[in-house]
Amino acid sequence: MEKGLNCLKLGKASDCDVSKESIMYSRPVIIIHMRLLFNMICEHSYVPDRFGTGVTVPVVKNRLGDLSCASNYRPITLSSIISKIFEHCILHKYELLLQSDDLQLGFKKNSSCSHALFVSTATIEHFIMHGSNVYMASLDAQKHLTVYII
Repeated sequence: MEKGLNCLKLGKASDCDVSKESIMYSRPVIIIHMRLLFNMICEHSYVPDRFGTGVTVPVVKNRLGDLSCASNYRPITLSSIISKIFEHCILHKYELLLQSDDLQLGFKKNSSCSHALFVSTATIEHFIMHGSNVYMASLDAQKHLTVYII
């Protein structure tokens, strides 16, 4: 429970219900109640609907850019702090069972877009240096399909 709470950053926007600071200053009583809630969720296999809802807020990408252009905004979702703590607890408990392939670079700790670009570039360079043709397809799920032939 404490690890789940410590994973959240202070001073971030909170949902409509409660902030991380409120929970931190209500310890240890709130921790006992949350532990009871989380155990009941697991025991009854029922997650409250509120855990799956959030408020989506547009955030400007480039303040000097065109503020009337939708592509100059990125959405962030403010979700329940208690649901985030629950997610961290579940992740911590089952993290050894939730492993992915080393070649998956998205949504992983210590991985970024730069890692994916490095691996792609190094792979392309290797095959070109050894006289092979390289065919690569890439998909940007948000915008469109892009095919590169090198």
